[in-house]
Amino acid sequence: MESTDFKRYFNPLLIISDADTLKGSKSLPVTYVHLLNALDKLGLRAKLFVDNTERNVFAASQLGGPSNPNPLMPNLYHFDRTASGLMAPEQKDGYVRIAKLDQMKEL
Repeated sequence: MESTDFKRYFNPLLIISDADTLKGSKSLPVTYVHLLNALDKLGLRAKLFVDNTERNVFAASQLGGPSNPNPLMPNLYHFDRTASGLMAPEQKDGYVRIAKLDQMKEL
């Protein structure tokens, strides 16, 4: 996050890392249950999830089940810095692959 302009989009107090809260590997869907519980304790609801690793985004997309829309994490983005030639967001299975942060849709 330090090497990108990502932090300017969010309140620093609401950026939760695996070291703080997730209690497990970000590549496992159950990890995001811990994240959602932590947000719930703060009286908050997840609006979006952005990660630079596709397997982590895919894991977060599995909270609603493999064939169900994910109501718990409604907006999921794989920020693929290697996709510099990606001109438009690419819809994947349960999430969107983006090359630039301004490709995230407005909430």
